[in-house]
Amino acid sequence: MFFGIVLVIIGGLLLLHEMHIIHWSFWSYVWPVLIIAVGVKLMLGNKQPKG
Repeated sequence: MFFGIVLVIIGGLLLLHEMHIIHWSFWSYVWPVLIIAVGVKLMLGNKQPKG
């Protein structure tokens, strides 16, 4: 579910960039956010008790 939402947001931003609605360098802002989001997902992903 999380990655689906992320993909929809990224797709929407890419579409707006291609339509020249967003006029800034897309990847210079997005790739750090993607790395942070993946890190948060990995840290919070496995909250099941072991045993």
